Amino acid sequence: MQTKTADARCMILLRKLIKKSQSQFAAMIGVSIHTVISVENGRNQLSENLARRIEIATGADLRRRHKEQVAAVGGGTFTKAAFEDWRMRFSSDKHNAEGRFDDVKYWIELVLKAAAKPGKAGNRDRLPAVYMALTDWLTETRKAFKLEQEIDEVLEAEPHEIINVTYDFDDLMRDKKEFEFVARMLETTPKELLSKFHHYSRGLKQKDHVQLHASYEMRRAWNPFKPGLVGAFDECKVKKLLPKPKFEFKKADPSRYQPVSDQAQPTPPPDVSKPPARS
Repeated sequence: MQTKTADARCMILLRKLIKKSQSQFAAMIGVSIHTVISVENGRNQLSENLARRIEIATGADLRRRHKEQVAAVGGGTFTKAAFEDWRMRFSSDKHNAEGRFDDVKYWIELVLKAAAKPGKAGNRDRLPAVYMALTDWLTETRKAFKLEQEIDEVLEAEPHEIINVTYDFDDLMRDKKEFEFVARMLETTPKELLSKFHHYSRGLKQKDHVQLHASYEMRRAWNPFKPGLVGAFDECKVKKLLPKPKFEFKKADPSRYQPVSDQAQPTPPPDVSKPPARS
């Protein structure tokens, strides 16, 4: 029978002290359950990165031993009471979260400012890559710590916005996925929306273009890597501002759809490459 390594014994003992299952412990430190299992069964050693994660999450220092027991950060033996004290210092609450953000925001700004500088040996244009590295870290952290549901709950609790959008209905009907999304946001069906369009367009000329003017309530979406409005909003579960979405069809301004051949053509500039003709 394979003997447990010191790393394995310490991790198992730590989990028992803080009363966490392997899956709970993995979620707590932001790794997969397979990573925890591989250390506990002796297949893999405790890496420096993993030990650091455990230290931050629990206050236990698995890189040291204290009388064959788990060592606590700062010295001494790690106990359940030490864990509770560590949790009080780094409690998972909104106030503490805001405090931790105040601690790191200066350093995030500093890294971005440094990346904007030209640097030595002609190292330029590093800001886009550094920015993407930060947004990639946000996405990886969201996944590693299984924060998808909690992030959605926080975004849902944030202030909502009323989005006013104008669609060219012909263009909208050409994109089935977008058409179905708009119908859902307007709390109707594609079939019913199309029926309302046909009802409105009776009596219009064939060349007339119809626009759909829609207003609906949305919330911020998880999308840190796309600045601006693209993908910035998502459906909200509870309406706070607009109980019922609004929409109406309107005839579009015909000048927006005037054929190019019918538009006045600009006078071409004179050809200055040739000398003027002599009179």
